Amino acid sequence: MSFLVISMVSLILSTQINFLGPLMWWLCLSGILIVRVCLLMKFQVADGLASQAIDHWYKAFTAGALLFGLSWGMAVPFFASQLEFQSMLIMVMVMISLCIGAVPYLFYSTLAMGGYLVTIMLPVTFWLCWKSEIQYVAVALVCVVFMISTYTMARKLNLLMTNTIRLQLENSSLSAELIRINHELEELSSTDPLSSIANRRAFEKEFEKTMTLCQRKKLNISLLMFDIDHFKRFN
Repeated sequence: MSFLVISMVSLILSTQINFLGPLMWWLCLSGILIVRVCLLMKFQVADGLASQAIDHWYKAFTAGALLFGLSWGMAVPFFASQLEFQSMLIMVMVMISLCIGAVPYLFYSTLAMGGYLVTIMLPVTFWLCWKSEIQYVAVALVCVVFMISTYTMARKLNLLMTNTIRLQLENSSLSAELIRINHELEELSSTDPLSSIANRRAFEKEFEKTMTLCQRKKLNISLLMFDIDHFKRFN
C-alpha cells in the first residue's frame, strides 16, 4: 500500500516539476520499503528469540519507521517550493493518511509511533510556519493538533495492549499454579501418607479403569491379593 502511495505521489509531482527529483525520492522510499519487507520476512521465520535478539529487532523496527517517516517529512519542504498550495495540501493530506494507517502497526512501541509522527510531520510543520502566510500557518496548526491527538490515541492503545498482556500472563501464571495444586491434591488423596504408596481410593480408581478397558477389548483380568505377616515391621 505504501508503495502504491509513493508511486502515485511521485507521478503527480513529476507532472508539475522536474521528474528527476520525484524519481530519486521514489527510489529512496522504494529501497526503504524493500529493506523493511525483507526484515519483516526474516523476523517471521525467526524462532526462539533471546532477549538480545528481541532488542535487536526492536531497534530495527524503530529505525525503519523513523527512516521512512523522515523520507516523507523532508519531501514537502523539498518539493513544496515548486508546487502550488493545493498540490502541497494534497501531499500533507497523504502524509496524514499514512500516519493514521501506521497506528495499528506502530502503537506497539510508543517510541516508534512518536518518532514516526515527529519525523513525518514536524519538518513540514516548521516549513509551513516559516512561510508566514495565513493558509500555510492554518495547515501547520492542523498538523500539530493531528500529531498530538494521534500520539495520544496510540499511547492509549499501547497501555490497553500492555494491560491486556499483563492480565493474560497473570491468568496464565494462576492457571499453572492451580494445575500444580490440583495435581498435588490428587497425589495426596491417592497416596498413603505412612507408606507413600497408592491407597484404597487409588486402587479402586485404577481397578475401575482397567475393568472398563478389559470389557471394551474383551480381555481377561487377574487380581492378586497378598496378606503380609508382621506388617508393622514395614510401617
